[in-house]
Amino acid sequence: MHVSIAKARLTRGLCGLCILLTAACATDRKDEDASSAPQLASPYAVTDQPLIATGAGMLAGDILRIRFSDGTREFIADAPLPENIADARTGHVSPPVAPFETVGPETSATPTPDVQISIRPVEAWRELIRQLEQELAGLMNGRGFVLDVLQQEDLFVYLDTRGELQVVPLTGKPTEIEPATTVTLTELLQQAAEHVRKSLQTGGTAERERYLLYNTGDIPDRGYPFVLLDLDAGRVFFMQRKGEQQRLLVHGPAGSAQAAFHALNSQTRSLYTRPLSTAARLVSSLGTTVWDTLQPNPVWLGATSPPVPVSNAAFMDSLAWEQELDGLVGPGTFGRIRFLVDGAAFFPALIHDLKSAQQSIRMRMYIFDNDDYALEIADLLRERSDEVSVQILLDGFGTITGGMAGPEYTPQHAAPRPVSIGAYLRADSTISVRMLSNPWMQGDHTKTIIVDDRTAYLGGMNIGREYRYEWHDLMVGAEGPVVDELIRDFENTRAQTGLLGDLQAGLQRSRHPVRERRPGDYPLRLIHTRTGNSQILRSQIAAMRRAQNRVWIQNAYLTSDRVLYELIKARRRGVDVRVILPYQTDSGLISRSNVLAANLMLKHGIRVYVYPGMSHLKAAIYDGWACMGSANFDRLSLRLNKETNIATSHLPAVEALARQVFLPDFEHAVELTAPLPERWLDFLKEQIADHL
Repeated sequence: MHVSIAKARLTRGLCGLCILLTAACATDRKDEDASSAPQLASPYAVTDQPLIATGAGMLAGDILRIRFSDGTREFIADAPLPENIADARTGHVSPPVAPFETVGPETSATPTPDVQISIRPVEAWRELIRQLEQELAGLMNGRGFVLDVLQQEDLFVYLDTRGELQVVPLTGKPTEIEPATTVTLTELLQQAAEHVRKSLQTGGTAERERYLLYNTGDIPDRGYPFVLLDLDAGRVFFMQRKGEQQRLLVHGPAGSAQAAFHALNSQTRSLYTRPLSTAARLVSSLGTTVWDTLQPNPVWLGATSPPVPVSNAAFMDSLAWEQELDGLVGPGTFGRIRFLVDGAAFFPALIHDLKSAQQSIRMRMYIFDNDDYALEIADLLRERSDEVSVQILLDGFGTITGGMAGPEYTPQHAAPRPVSIGAYLRADSTISVRMLSNPWMQGDHTKTIIVDDRTAYLGGMNIGREYRYEWHDLMVGAEGPVVDELIRDFENTRAQTGLLGDLQAGLQRSRHPVRERRPGDYPLRLIHTRTGNSQILRSQIAAMRRAQNRVWIQNAYLTSDRVLYELIKARRRGVDVRVILPYQTDSGLISRSNVLAANLMLKHGIRVYVYPGMSHLKAAIYDGWACMGSANFDRLSLRLNKETNIATSHLPAVEALARQVFLPDFEHAVELTAPLPERWLDFLKEQIADHL
């Protein structure tokens, strides 16, 4: 169930909640018993006891003033309310947290707030949350829902067999109960605030009771002691004591040393254990560099005439196209796919499958991060390794360098990060972890997860906080014979990491059987980038040339001149070409190169959309053919790194991708109507980016 649908259905069940909150507004603040609050040594002391608000009001400039007690004294604290919780640079939406700072004890000279605010006790807050959870859990039809608590914790909320409400960490959910949707705590409270506001308007008290402040009972130095509901605007703010943000330790020197050792070790080890494949990678890298240099595409030429109007031509012949693909990339397979858009959809589904696994878990990731969220997944894998086989392949460079970077938002109470996630996974477990080598600085950018040889996931997401909470991304869930093809690829890659390298890969070539096609399966195709075999580039260039109606692309890294040239040619023959790029990527070099690419495409009539934030999603639709996976439109993905995409001409699946990804993102993104500002240094950066 989609969040908006869940909230719409929840609307019908909030009448009792409105009565509860309306009664809260009418309750006098003198009912608050602050005398029982535990004592604090000072307003900034570390404590495991809650603070209790005894008074509150709004000052000019949207500043919340709170009077709170430490059990012996009362203090005054100010919390400016944020106007916009979206970062203007990244587009990332952080939780609506308003830090409060103690300004001193209350005196006769303390300004009187312009608006007095009703205070509600801890018991009312807990009852509010319980009722919200109960109402939504009752709509899940035997399933549960994930409650995102301020990007700090994912809780699983469900009704047990007796109909009683249960709330547990997501990784501790019952194996048999599936997650139906993900809802944020902010969304639930905003919905409640809207209903209370309407109830109060009916009663004629809306202006007097615009705000409610709740004591939550949270630990003040790590939690949110107070929550403010703005009933008029339908907003909610979580108050947190102001302090220095405890950024997660990223082990800069240790990480750099680890990366340097890995680079040296993987290069030397590859030379003597995998001499053939290592030499082939070098030859392929040099050969494609020479080839691409000698065959430049004139994307810099100005438009000789205005682009023709977009045609309404029929889609290309899918049968003829699939036959062409057989020659371009080899035979296809069958199966069924579904799309999991963003971490809120993917990670609960993944955790459910990891919890339910009966035989095996295979993971092949470019990055397995070492932040707090990745460690939760790692802990679950360590726990399951006592019961099922867990095999993990990690790209060495990707994982090490990924662990040295920090997410946009870090919870203040997050634990220190381990230097080596590989060592962390192996500790107290039977997990088999192998770090893939990076000869000639090339890597394995594939992201695939296979559970019980039954369900597979592939796409753009790694394991880490950015992918769960911060970045826009896509994973494809797959079932059927296509899963067997992914298993074969996993087993062949794992064999090559053995002590005998190339020899072992030849002797232990996967013989995993491919199951028969079943009713409901439809044609699918795995497309790869491998050494000397650029299937993903070859097939998508051919699709751009064949397309007659539409070419819709979303990708964060669009540096290939060859791709830009084909997109321009498609548009100039009347194809509806649209490209979605993120406002800012995780690489400043690529971000500036994307500016030049966007301006070039706009100049040639291509519709360019800027996604407000980091979109890591890699997907394309060419008429009635869809292709998505791990590959970017840059040289690394198209020529050098190992990549895996999945593609289909099954029109219902293609239209599902358009409906679930492209159409919403066209609405959410900002379409360019004028060129973006360019800097002279961008042209140098673009030349460098062309080789990345």
